[in-house]
Amino acid sequence: MHSHFTANYTRAFGALFLAGITVAAAAQTDEPAGARSMFYNPATGTLVAAPKPVTAGPSAVRFVGIHYWFDLDGVGPVTDRHVFHTGQRIRLNVRSNCDGYLAVWALGSDGKGTLLFPPAGGGSSIVLKREEPFVSSSIRFSAPAKDERLFLFFARQKSSLPSFDTLQGNAAIAAFNNAGARDLSMAVEDAAKSEFGTYVVNRAGGTVSREILLRHTDAPMK
Repeated sequence: MHSHFTANYTRAFGALFLAGITVAAAAQTDEPAGARSMFYNPATGTLVAAPKPVTAGPSAVRFVGIHYWFDLDGVGPVTDRHVFHTGQRIRLNVRSNCDGYLAVWALGSDGKGTLLFPPAGGGSSIVLKREEPFVSSSIRFSAPAKDERLFLFFARQKSSLPSFDTLQGNAAIAAFNNAGARDLSMAVEDAAKSEFGTYVVNRAGGTVSREILLRHTDAPMK
């Protein structure tokens, strides 16, 4: 079954309706330390006290990273570990520790990729400025209840983002994902409110890729 998505986009807002995808996301290793400090201090990776990235010139950036979370209507910020129910609405938030380009893809159960942000006709990526987060508009989980599979890509150069042909077929997607996996660190912060979310950092300064599995079940019985 294919994924059914529609999106309208104006800078940082869009409309997205989720229908359900059954292919499970590839495993990614959680690293309890490192990713957060590298995100906030991209030049040295040294832990900083204030939850705000240290200013570093383009040539000084060593660690390229993103920080993302979801705002769940009626609940507040949640990570992608949350289980979502049919009818709920969320907003995706993504920020970076340096200037670059962001692309958000949806993957169907047949392994075919669909570029969500920016949508068709809007180019191949979104310009993401340091500390100016991308925020989607309401994303609604609709029936039938099936898990959703998304990919986030961020790179300092637009040419480093995957092309449409790269993300067609599960084998091609796995190859792209695995190629840079050794350089990625990931950590989830779910305690400190000001730092809440998932951090993904490329230690080599290359493209950041993150496969997200949004677990979607039927609305609980009342």
